Amino acid sequence: MGTGSSTTCATVGNPTIKMDVEPLAPEKRPFLGYENLANSITMLGLFFALASCYFAGYRNLRLSIICLIVSGICDMSDGAVARMINRTTEEKKFGIQLDTIADVISFGVTPVIIMFSLGARAWYVLIVYAFYVTCAVIRLAHFNTSAVPDVHKPYYRGLPVTNVAWILPAITLFGSVPAGVVTLAVLGFFFVLNIKVPKLRITVILGPVLMISLLLLWWLR
Repeated sequence: MGTGSSTTCATVGNPTIKMDVEPLAPEKRPFLGYENLANSITMLGLFFALASCYFAGYRNLRLSIICLIVSGICDMSDGAVARMINRTTEEKKFGIQLDTIADVISFGVTPVIIMFSLGARAWYVLIVYAFYVTCAVIRLAHFNTSAVPDVHKPYYRGLPVTNVAWILPAITLFGSVPAGVVTLAVLGFFFVLNIKVPKLRITVILGPVLMISLLLLWWLR
């Protein structure tokens, strides 16, 4: 019996006959990828990140920031959902890659577009933008190469890029445009700083509460 095949039993008279039911091979699927609830949440987060860029293009900061926050909430949720559903090893590997690539756009590129729409367009700011995006990509690439399905570590290496989804909205709500640019530079540094950032259980509750609170503040702004 081949490894990875599922077995069903059917009784035709006597004796019982075992039949192998082979899963649909990847090359026979009508579309690439794997569809499940966790991946759908990841794609929803990517949609809101693109919506954030769209509204930033029209200089609608309120809706742009709100969409960035919602994208962050989606990113905080997809991992928890993924751990609750049954997935094959290939689905898990695909999910890691999908989430990381989506994060490059959502939390690497989108914050830069937001700051650009706010008027941070001096030539030297481009250096900050390049530094920030480069650090975000390095952090995500490190995560991809070190992540092992079903192995839970009690800490992160470097600051997770999703944190920009609440830090930047907070800075732009209470601070200034230059403060936002400095924030991107500081965040980029901590993305690649080789430190252990503990995964605290309390953040499972405080994280969403903080994000939703910021969302409401921006909605009522």
